[in-house]
Amino acid sequence: MAIPVLIVFCFFTLIKSYIFITFFIFCLQFHSLMKVWYGNKRPFWERTSLYKGICDGGFGNPSGHSITTTFLYLSLFIYFKETKRLYKKYFILIIILIIFLAWIIIIILSRIILGLHSINQVIYGATLGVIISLFVFIVFKIHRMPVSVYKKFFREKKYIYISISVYLVFIAITIINYFIVKKGFDYDKYNDILDEVCEKKVAKYRRFNADGLFGSSAIFAMFGMYLGQIIFWYLIENKYKNNEINKINEFQSLKKNKSENESIISLDDSIDDLINHWNKNRVLLCSNFKTVLKIIMIIIICALPVILLITIPNSSNLALIFTFKIGLPFFSTPFLLYSFGFFYIIKFSCGSCEILMKRVDQSSI
Repeated sequence: MAIPVLIVFCFFTLIKSYIFITFFIFCLQFHSLMKVWYGNKRPFWERTSLYKGICDGGFGNPSGHSITTTFLYLSLFIYFKETKRLYKKYFILIIILIIFLAWIIIIILSRIILGLHSINQVIYGATLGVIISLFVFIVFKIHRMPVSVYKKFFREKKYIYISISVYLVFIAITIINYFIVKKGFDYDKYNDILDEVCEKKVAKYRRFNADGLFGSSAIFAMFGMYLGQIIFWYLIENKYKNNEINKINEFQSLKKNKSENESIISLDDSIDDLINHWNKNRVLLCSNFKTVLKIIMIIIICALPVILLITIPNSSNLALIFTFKIGLPFFSTPFLLYSFGFFYIIKFSCGSCEILMKRVDQSSI
């Protein structure tokens, strides 16, 4: 699952990567909540002969692997299909589609063979993955919005208030879900089965409702990404541009002396061009070894909170686990990547205002 996310994050535009990863996290959140709502048992819980060495203590319906794998690879295919290099190259696209479909089928079948899901659970999960992908990328085409529209969701107060309210409601649902849903389930019986069958003991926070809370806590990652983008646009528009805009104004003044009809580009246009250029020419990052090293260091620093996942013992208090092993890493990693990470990567790749100078140059044509 990490491969499609890395491909999109590294090779597609800021908007496309944000939309792709946001809805991937939504899939994690959504299926985890649904598992607790349904409370369906996994096949090997009832028939221990189906156990094939892999244990899972969370509820089984819908299949998380099916929904996320289907969403990721179907969405990635849509992205490939829309790239200039593969546009109308149907033979290559068909090969890519066949490979992706084969991989999706292999993942789905493996979940059945391992006794982790029933047929209806994987079909349900795959169907949800297809529906989410088609609605986001085919029906509404959210990933195609221009930079000027996209940034409104992180710069205009009304959108920020609405979005934060939605995230807070989802976080509340995530937490309430753990305490309220499926209280009538026979936890003792299936705890005993897991202890008897599983070769490696399943941690407390990965069983039943707790596992649902673990998965649905992915909402913290989505919230972190959103707040990270607010900080990102603040940095771009209120910090980075202030260092460069004087050069742009000087250049415009020189140009205007030559032509009275010279059109003046707006500040917003300049920032949009900065983002658009970076989106289209990120291959230039590799041309400077020092720049590449700086970017690698930034990504490593942004990923440091993940260390908490390893360092917090599985035997700790559940409140401690969900706060520091799950909630904090889920929130802080994408927050850092989509705020300071993207800001410095754009700064290193676009450097000075040369790109904006090109924009001013073109305005006189």
